This record gives sequence, structure tokens and C-alpha cells, in this order.
Amino acid sequence: MESTNSVKVGLVQYPIDTKNSFEKFLSKHEQILLSLKDKNLDLLVFPELVALDLVDFEKSLPMQWQKISSEDHPRYIEFFKSYTQKTGTAVLTGSMPAIENGKIYNQCRLIHRGETVSIQNKVFLTPDEKEWKWNGGSQASCFQWQGIRCAILICHDAEFPILSHSLAAQEVELLLVPSMTHDDFGINRVRWCSMARSVEHQCYTLVTGTTVNATKTREYCGQAAVITPQNSLHTTQVLFGKYNEPDILITELDIGKLRKGRTEKDFIYPVRDQNQRKSLG
Repeated sequence: MESTNSVKVGLVQYPIDTKNSFEKFLSKHEQILLSLKDKNLDLLVFPELVALDLVDFEKSLPMQWQKISSEDHPRYIEFFKSYTQKTGTAVLTGSMPAIENGKIYNQCRLIHRGETVSIQNKVFLTPDEKEWKWNGGSQASCFQWQGIRCAILICHDAEFPILSHSLAAQEVELLLVPSMTHDDFGINRVRWCSMARSVEHQCYTLVTGTTVNATKTREYCGQAAVITPQNSLHTTQVLFGKYNEPDILITELDIGKLRKGRTEKDFIYPVRDQNQRKSLG
């Protein structure tokens, strides 16, 4: 596949209301997509666990997870297959509980032109997900999109160097980190570790999250960030969305500049040094 030199991206800070019907849930997504009609995005990134918008925490959670994973999730995927087919914009779907072989995983997908490009299950679970009896995925995978080497680390997964280390040989260029956090501590954990991943791989890292809910049943706190490699080719190292408000952060990534930086011998590129050392035995 021919590679692109620049990518225009949008990072959605999605507001969680809870207790929504699936129709209202899709309507919120449609409003977001309508607002982007003339933006000509190449890639749109939604955060982790947008499915919480469908949940009533005063009712039985196992029954709700079962319905969401078996009924709502497939409809959600079809919604974005239709959208990406019509518009040509690729979408990293908001993560939702999904059933595989009778087990529930926290899953998101990269969809483009009506097809699933990659599926990622969250590997390391939070205390809530363990309490909900969800299952962890097995690995993080690198995949090609528009000639760009990409990978997805869902929220907590960005905090584990072992997962990032497993991607080193693939020389990831674009790292997608959808997240859902409850407070500034959570935002900082994911953001700081995503910064470390960006330094490690000398890649662009896109982080986005869910934002405060109106019902106050549970707190959500999020802020999008576009993180660049830390070298002189990139004048803006971190670009932020509005703090904990519904927002869409839009910017353009210069893939050509990123690749040029990786060839500069004087620039720090830990993955390159790691791979070279490995090849020397």
C-alpha cells in the first residue's frame, strides 16, 4: 500500500451521560459526525468505553453487559462501517464490551472504507473490569493503515512497558490510546505513560478520553492529547483538547517529518537502539 506523508486526525472527547437508549447513543455519535462534515479528516478517534453511556448503574450490570456486547456492539460496528464507506474517513471506534467465544472483552476497532482493519482487545484490566468479570486480551498488534504502521493500546495498556516492548520490532509510527479515566490522576497516568511510549518509539501518540457526565452518577474526567516525538523537527511537542469538556481536537500529523527524524543519527530513538543491540546478540 502506498504510504501517505500527512494525516489529518480528530480526537473526540466524548461526554458520558449514562442511561441512554441505543438510539440516543447513536444520535449523539451522528451529531459529532455531522459537526465534522467539512473537516476532511483522514482518521477520527473515539475514546475507551463509550458504552458506559448506555449503562444504568442502579440496575444489574451483568445483564446490561450481555445485552450491550451481544446486541448493541454489532450494531455500533455496522454504523461505522456504513459511515466510513460513505465518507472515506477511518474511525477508531469507541471501545465497548464485545463477546468472543462466550467471553466479554473491552474491544475497539479501526474501520476504514466499510471494512475492519484491526481489532484490539484490552490486555490489562482495571479493578472495575475485573469486578465485571471481563477478560483480558493476549497481545497488542501492529497493523498497516494507509502505509503507516499503527498500534492500539487501550488506556491502562499504555502503562505497561512490556506491551510497548512487544511492538518494538514493528517500528510503530502511530500509536492510538483511547482512554476512560475518572480523575486527574487517571489522566496523568495515561498521558505520562503515552509520552514515554512516544519517546520510546519516536512516534505520534494520540490520546483521547470520556468527559464529565451530567447525571453525576459516576465521575469521568478526560482530555485529548496529540504527542509528538521529542526532537527539533517538531515545534509543538504536545497539543491538548479542552479540559474535561466535550470537544474534538483536530490537527495534522506530518508522517514524512517523523520518518526523517528516525534517520537522524543525532536524534534519540530508543527502539532503534534496542533493535540494533538485539541484532548484535
